[in-house]
Amino acid sequence: MRRIWSYLFGFALLILSVISATAQADTPAVCLIGDHPGIPESDAQTAAMLVCDELRKQGMSVIDPVYESPATASAYRLVLRRLGKKIIVRLSQEKPVGTIIVERQITLANIEEMISAAPRLVDSLVHNKPIDTTVDVKSVTDITFAQQNSLQMEAIAAAERDAQSDINKGLWFLAGCIGNVGGLIRAQSAEPTPRATKLLGKSPEYVAFYTEAYTEKSKKLQANSALRGCIVGTLVVVIVTIIAAESSSSSYILFY
Repeated sequence: MRRIWSYLFGFALLILSVISATAQADTPAVCLIGDHPGIPESDAQTAAMLVCDELRKQGMSVIDPVYESPATASAYRLVLRRLGKKIIVRLSQEKPVGTIIVERQITLANIEEMISAAPRLVDSLVHNKPIDTTVDVKSVTDITFAQQNSLQMEAIAAAERDAQSDINKGLWFLAGCIGNVGGLIRAQSAEPTPRATKLLGKSPEYVAFYTEAYTEKSKKLQANSALRGCIVGTLVVVIVTIIAAESSSSSYILFY
């Protein structure tokens, strides 16, 4: 009889341990908002929310971000630190809280980059691979395109500003006024060269964007000035011709 009770007691302990283990496995992990000196609360909370969402996408069961958790809980902690203008982001898995199992770190230029950094951090942490191997090609392509677009806009703005100050509009007006159509054709065909000092230390992409925009803007300014001169010159010739004709007619009548 005693042996039966011993078996029953052992079986009960086994059942309880299995139930306990199952309960622990089903208990969601805590998503902790760690230290974030110098980072606004709203930004820290949003960053933690992005990490939690990515953890769920990876199949992890986590609760919404909190600041504290039970000491025995399993947790994912997000810590944000400033270094000048950059932000160092560290994500760690702790079990229990305070005991780090694994962690990953990434440096951001600004807090907005957390949108693309969260998937990389989580992917690296969950699958235990270096953070450098988690680059999102689409994100990199988008960033590169945005940077190139920004560079192009900067180069074009500078080129048009410089062309506006470099081109001698009065000279081209005079060329159109005196040369008439010939002056206008010359203005449209002449290709001014940008000053080399404006391109020192610039990237090849910047130089290409700048040169193209400078030439286009300069030729447009030259042509517009020459066209105005051509119109004024033509009007002057017409007026002088009319006056001369009227004077000749008056003289003829008086003579007659």
